[in-house]
Amino acid sequence: MISLGGKKLDLAAFEQVILEQKQINITSSAVKDVTDSYDFLQSFSKGKLIYGINTGFGPMAQYRIEDEDCKQLQYNLIRSHSSGMGQLLTPLQIRALMLSRLNTLLLGYSGVHPDVIRLLTELINNEAYPCVYAHGGVGASGDLVQLAHLALGMIGEGNFWYKGKIENAQTVYTALNLNL
Repeated sequence: MISLGGKKLDLAAFEQVILEQKQINITSSAVKDVTDSYDFLQSFSKGKLIYGINTGFGPMAQYRIEDEDCKQLQYNLIRSHSSGMGQLLTPLQIRALMLSRLNTLLLGYSGVHPDVIRLLTELINNEAYPCVYAHGGVGASGDLVQLAHLALGMIGEGNFWYKGKIENAQTVYTALNLNL
C-alpha cells in the first residue's frame, strides 16, 4: 500500500502504483488539506464573482450564474470539452494520468470537494479507468480534452476500461458500488 499526501510523490512510488499496480491510500492530513481548501473556497466565493465557478467562461465571464445553476455549469463544461478523438489511451496511461491528477489535487490548492479524492482513489484501486482519447484541441494547454474525459467518467458518464474491456460508466459504478 502506498500512502499519498503530505509529501511529493516520488518516482519510486509512482512506479509502484503504475507498473506494479500497488494499492493507494490517502493520509488524513492530505484529506484535511483538501477539505480546508474546499471550505475556504465555499466561504470565500459567497457574494463574489469567481471566474468559472459562478460566472460563464471566456466572453461569457461577465455573466453571473445563479447559485442553483453552478453545478449544472460544471457538468456542461465537462460534457462540452469531452470531444476527444483517435485512439484511446491505454489503461496504463490513464492510470498514470489519474495518479498524477490525484497527486496534484492532494496539494490542497484546487478547492475540490474531498469526495473527488476518494473517488479517484477508489477508481485507481479498482483498476477502473475512464476512457480518454489521445487527441483533442480545446484551449491552449493541450490537456483539457483529456482531463474532461477523466472528469466525465468521474461524474458517471462515458465509458471505462474495466476488467480488460470497455464498459459503460453506469455498469462500472454499479459493479463497484460507487455512488455519485
